[in-house]
Amino acid sequence: MIVEYYAPSPPKNQSVLKCDVCGEHRRVRRVKQLLNKTSHPCRSCSNKINGKAKVGRKPWNSGKRYSIKEVEKTSYIDSFGYVQVWCGRGKGSRGRKDGYRLQHHLVMEDYIGRPLEKNEIVHHIDGNKQNNSIDNLYLCKSTSEHRQIHNQLEELSMQLVQNGVILFENGSYFLEHRVIES
Repeated sequence: MIVEYYAPSPPKNQSVLKCDVCGEHRRVRRVKQLLNKTSHPCRSCSNKINGKAKVGRKPWNSGKRYSIKEVEKTSYIDSFGYVQVWCGRGKGSRGRKDGYRLQHHLVMEDYIGRPLEKNEIVHHIDGNKQNNSIDNLYLCKSTSEHRQIHNQLEELSMQLVQNGVILFENGSYFLEHRVIES
């Protein structure tokens, strides 16, 4: 039941309601729909009433759970081209809900004997994101170091263009094939 209903101005646009079930008084924001309601139970009483009505119904998340056998694959290639490996849910996945980890992270962690820190980035030397051999991986201590490596590569490629080793024609770069005469 509505105990006090304040028109636009008094205390912070709130009204005082009394729960129809337990009799508790509470302040609520003033809303026009408030006047149209016939009952005004508090939150806990409302939950008890609605909970009884839901007995025997399926829960809201039924059908959203998957058994591990359906989801579990040993590995896959993600949309960025990296190999993702199943590590299981829990501690092995380091917080990922799906249980997968990047394979190059696992290879580097195994090589250095400790988990990677948040700021460390693993760089693929040959640019092939699926070549995860330790000889192809370099551990960068920060994002800026990783960015510097990529900038060096771009500068080097531009030098090769300037020296005529890499050619540009019809919108594409390609290597010049030199014929060596003996």
